[in-house]
Amino acid sequence: MTTKPKSDDVFTMPIAELQTRVRQALDLLSKLDGILPGLIELTEDSRRHSAGRYRTGEAEALSSLLDLAKKKPALFETLADDDAGQDPTRFEADLVADRLQRAMALAPLVQAAESFAAQASDTRLHLGDLTRPVLLAMYEIAKPHAKRDSQIASICKPAIDFYQSVGRAAAATRAKKRDDTTHGAPTK
Repeated sequence: MTTKPKSDDVFTMPIAELQTRVRQALDLLSKLDGILPGLIELTEDSRRHSAGRYRTGEAEALSSLLDLAKKKPALFETLADDDAGQDPTRFEADLVADRLQRAMALAPLVQAAESFAAQASDTRLHLGDLTRPVLLAMYEIAKPHAKRDSQIASICKPAIDFYQSVGRAAAATRAKKRDDTTHGAPTK
């Protein structure tokens, strides 16, 4: 009896191996909290509207202004209350420089993490493209049979229950929107 050779490709390695490696990756990700304590998580809205998104090379270019602020602090006195510092009466160039250096230090990690997350997500989407359409077709075939065959109904119950709950939630949303528009409409 020969054993199947182990592969390092997520598309061909045994499922148990893939699951083990995913657990290992999750363990590594959980260790990042200890390596980089204090990372924050913005709300989706805050992230979308953040003014803190630097373009490539922008942070480095803007850092020259901090050198100017150290040489000519009076030029930036009007920004004393805008630096989110401790002293609202003076512009704290060193504090802004420290924060900028921290943002720049995190940039390569963010880029690598986003790249990895995109690859993992794209691989999952690709696998979904290869599976979901055929599974939905199987559901459409099995669903009417489930009404008359208890064995099929039992096997398909998780899928049927899932799509029924989606349908109920959609109906509730439509009803709420309908109620909101009818109750908010002016009467004649």
